[in-house]
This record gives sequence, structure tokens and C-alpha cells, in this order.
Amino acid sequence: MTDSKTILVVDDDPIVRLLTRNALAAEYEIVEASDGQEALRLALDSPPNLVLMDIRMPNMDGYEACRQFKSHDELQRIPVLFVSGEIGLEDRLSAYDAGGEDFISKPPNAAELRAKVSMALKDIEERIRLERDLAAAMEVAMTSMTSIGELGIVIEALRKSVSVPDLAGLAGVILDACSSYGLEACVQLRLGDEIHRANQKGYVTPVEAGVLSKLAEGDRIFSLGRQCAFNYGGTTFLVKNLPKEEGGNSDRYRDLLALIAEGADARLKVLASEARIKAQELTQSKLFEQARDALTSIQMQHVQNRGHTEQILNLMLSEMDATFPGLGLSIRQETVVSEMLRTAATKISALYAEGLGIDEHVSALDARMNVAATSSGPIVRRGYQTSAG
Repeated sequence: MTDSKTILVVDDDPIVRLLTRNALAAEYEIVEASDGQEALRLALDSPPNLVLMDIRMPNMDGYEACRQFKSHDELQRIPVLFVSGEIGLEDRLSAYDAGGEDFISKPPNAAELRAKVSMALKDIEERIRLERDLAAAMEVAMTSMTSIGELGIVIEALRKSVSVPDLAGLAGVILDACSSYGLEACVQLRLGDEIHRANQKGYVTPVEAGVLSKLAEGDRIFSLGRQCAFNYGGTTFLVKNLPKEEGGNSDRYRDLLALIAEGADARLKVLASEARIKAQELTQSKLFEQARDALTSIQMQHVQNRGHTEQILNLMLSEMDATFPGLGLSIRQETVVSEMLRTAATKISALYAEGLGIDEHVSALDARMNVAATSSGPIVRRGYQTSAG
């Protein structure tokens, strides 16, 4: 057995228990229970490392059994993976409320089962460490925040949100505000194709991720018992433990959290705008470089053409001088024709020497792009070198 890990399989169907045993027995010690009550008794006698829990069972269903597990100090950290044939939003919310870690489709696929069990066992070890660190950090944070009013927490969250550079920072602002109210929450932020999920524990379970994704498709504010979800644009977060309706605390917290969600969505829109500007600047930079390269190429071609033209003109004048004796022209006629051709050749050479104004055009373009770069942001530039000759 791998590290003597024990898996408690809870299902009223003996065939499902047998399939599960066959899939896991090579790596783990398997203990079986046919209902929630028997599972709780066995777990209290000898706590397992992980529980695979059916949902629909007689006497005590899987949700209630999971809640019973989480109510005992010695069992509350044991991960519970629900096994079910139907996994809808209501099931996910119920599983999340009961304290479940994940869902496995029924009947279980052996490869999926082994993978999720292995992952859950590794995650619980890391989560225990994170919860220990969080407990110490929360104690310090709650002590320091006791003198700050509820509205002050919102103002502070909005102030911080305007300067965060990314989704992780914005999620941290939301979770810090919830922690200041003593609320447990998980958050999902969306910016283009990027999705970021987080909670105060440092680990978002698959159940939480599934719930957040479903809630993102729903109403702006969704309440179920003490759970309340806020869905503003690209911002979705779920609070698990809103106060009960005593003196209006629940409604007041709901209004304050809605302000935080709206502020977070406003920041997401700014981040999206900044991303578009950066993309435009990059495109502008590339276009400028392409234009610069094209002008450089034209200038080089111009220099080459000038050299070739001068060679052709010189060859033409040489051939002309060699041809005159056979044309029967007088000395005066030969002189006039020769001077006309030489004058034309000189003018053509002078035209190339002037460079057709290419250098001046490039310099003017360079200056204009420098002004644009100064006013709208940095542009990657190489500098332009004119060709001599």
C-alpha cells in the first residue's frame, strides 16, 4: 500500500463499491460502508485519509454525511469526493455548502478515479499547511482591522483596486475586503481569454471552480441561504457565510460587497483598455519599423540605380564617339550632338545626386514619430542611417 493511505468508500450499491475497490486496491487500503451512518461510525473509530461518498443513500444522504464529518474536529480535514450520476449547479452548490472537494461521475472510471484520489490526497497536505499559515495571518489582519468601519473597508478596497496591475492583485483586494468582514469567499476574474480564481485558503477546489463558472452565467446577485454570489461583468465572487438576518446585517453586507464587485469590474475595464493600448502601441511600433526598413531599402536601391545609370551613360557616350566617323556628319554637327547628349547625361547624374529628397523625407518622418512616441507611450526604435553617395 502506498504510504498506508486508507480510502473509505460509502455507497449503498455493492457493485459500485466493488468497482471502486478493484480500481484502488492496488494502491490503497479500502474500507467500505453502505450508508452515511455506518461511514461516520467507521471514520470516528479509525479516520481514513479520503472519503468517496455517494449522494443518494438511505438513512443519511451524502450531503448530510459530509456535514457530519466536517462537524467533528478529527474528521473535518478529510477530503470528501462525491460520486454522482448527475452534476448540476444545485448539486455543486449543495456539495460546496456541505464541504465536498470534488465530483466523480458515476459509474466511476478507473483512470479518473485514481487520478482524482491521488490529486486530492496531495492537495490536502498542502492545504493543511496553507490553512495553518492563513490562521496566523488572519489573526494579525483581523486585529489590525477592528477599528476600521464597514464603509471604510469598501473605500480602502476601491482605493487599492485602481492601482493593481493584474487579475491576481485585484482578486487579492476583493478577498482582503471579505476577510475584513469575517467572510469566507472565492473569486473568479475574467479578462479576455485570461481567467483567475482565488480564495483565502490559497487553493480553489474543483467544486468551487465549477460553481464560479456556473454563477458567471447567471444573475448579478444570487442568494441561497447564507451563500451569496456577486456577478458584475468580468467579476464573480461567492461569499459562503453571510450573517443571518439579524438587524439587517446580511442586507448591509450584501450592499457593501456589491459596491466592491462593481469597483472591481470597473478596474477590469481599465485593464482591458490598457491592454488594447499596449497592443496598438506594439502594432504602431512594428508598422514604423516596416516603413523605416522600406525607406532604407528604397534609398539603397536609389544609390545602386544611380551607379548603374552613370555606367550606361558613360558607355553610351563612348559608343557615340566611336560611331560618329561612320555617320558622315560634319565636325560642327558631331560637336552639337555630342554636347546635347553630354548635357543630358550630366543632368541625369545631377538628379540622382540630389537623392530625390529621400533622406529629407525620412528625417521628417523620424521627427514626427518621435513626437507621437513622446505623447502616447514608448515605441521601439532603431534609428535611421542614411546612405552616403
